[in-house]
Amino acid sequence: MTAKVSSASPVRPNGAVASRSLAILVPLLLIAFVLALVVQADAQRRQALNETIDGRRHAAAIAAEQANTSMVHAWGALAGAAEVGRLQGTIVSAPAIVAAAATRARPVVAAAVFDDQGRVSAATSGANIAIAAAARRAAQGSATWAGVAEANGVHTPVLTRRVGAFTVVSILDPAKLLPEDAKGARFYLAESGGHILATLPQSAEHAGADVRGLLGKDADADIDGFIGEDDKKAPIAIGVATVTTGNLRVLSAAPTRSPLAEMLRALLRNVLIAAAPILAVGALLLLLRQNQQRAKVAEDEVVRVEKRYRTAADGAKASIFEWNPTSGSIVISDQLAALLRANSSELSVPQLLLLAAVDERTGVEEAFERARETGALDVSFRVTNAHTVTWVEMRGLAIEDGDSASIIGTALDVTARRDAELRARALQRRLREAIDSFTGPFALWDARRRLVLWNRSFQQLFKLDASVLRAGAAYDTITMASAGQIRRERADPADTQIREVELASGAWLQIQERRTTEGGLL
Repeated sequence: MTAKVSSASPVRPNGAVASRSLAILVPLLLIAFVLALVVQADAQRRQALNETIDGRRHAAAIAAEQANTSMVHAWGALAGAAEVGRLQGTIVSAPAIVAAAATRARPVVAAAVFDDQGRVSAATSGANIAIAAAARRAAQGSATWAGVAEANGVHTPVLTRRVGAFTVVSILDPAKLLPEDAKGARFYLAESGGHILATLPQSAEHAGADVRGLLGKDADADIDGFIGEDDKKAPIAIGVATVTTGNLRVLSAAPTRSPLAEMLRALLRNVLIAAAPILAVGALLLLLRQNQQRAKVAEDEVVRVEKRYRTAADGAKASIFEWNPTSGSIVISDQLAALLRANSSELSVPQLLLLAAVDERTGVEEAFERARETGALDVSFRVTNAHTVTWVEMRGLAIEDGDSASIIGTALDVTARRDAELRARALQRRLREAIDSFTGPFALWDARRRLVLWNRSFQQLFKLDASVLRAGAAYDTITMASAGQIRRERADPADTQIREVELASGAWLQIQERRTTEGGLL
């Protein structure tokens, strides 16, 4: 018995050392485990917040694209009205027709026409003349201008276009630039300074307010997504996107968890994962399912964005193509395939040449060769069949992808524009023929007293050299060049605007000078 006790006594010091080591190691391991949980939870918190912000950013980008498409439609209506007013002369004789034509796009609620003195020539029903006048002043005589006009505390998006001495102003309803369905979120349309123009769902309380007062101080920062606070100090995820036309911004806001709540949620999840193998396996399966759902949501979002992009491109009548100069392959969209009447969505340059009119093929081939060297494609050609002729305009720029580069661009159906140019040239030719058929001398100067039109009789009677008599020649230059053919002149006592001159040939002429409505001289 004594021997057993004596033999066991030396073991006790080693057990105490092992216990002390274990007492130190276990807390260290627990501390390391807790730190690992905190680090992992923080990473998951940031990932979750980023995904939430990405969702709002995508929603804002889609809404901004829709708003830009609506602005493009408004631009189209305004451009069409201005072109009709210019070609048919209705901008002078019937400006109300031009104003009405400019309102044929959905977001346009009213339009007004101003003369060069700033007076209202015509306006549609319900037009805010003060807003329209402010837009005209903001445009400062530019050919086109888009932005936000302010009058009497009211801010409204507007478009302006110059037509000769006139200015046509389209007044837009900002609410029609936002999506029709908010889908559980709130959308804001604001100008660059932060002033809210419209909200979805509509809110009279928020309209006219400042975005920073509703969404936090970061609302005016140069970022496209962040976590802010609503007017009740609740956290919200915010995405920001820019509308390229008019310098507007679309903000998409939706309720979300606070960073602290997201952190606690991540910590609890990690604790449950570490609590037991079963919970860990269950949590891993749950994470896997969530990741699959997130991936599906991301894929669905990509499909929705692509669909809306295609819808926007179709609405703007723009087709897409991508040409790889190395392989020679041209990948075209379905819309462009229909425009070219191609049987495939992938063509080579020789196959594209076969679709173009015979007399256009050399020019198209040269344009593609230049694009291979310069990285920029710009070509216009005809596509013909038994019944119709379509003009197609292709423009694109090179985009590098690794070691290779492809030219990506758009193609437009410009048949209407080409037809309008041909009609304009035909009208100009007929005008020239009518003027030349007039037996008396005739000349027309613009408001700057630069020569615009003349006939053969004018050149022959005053014996003007072709180097002098040319478009853009100054009135004084022509007067000095013709002085040698005038022997004497006198005023008509019955009309001060009529002069009688005797030419060197002995012939007498009556010269009448009249002002045109645009300030020119006839």
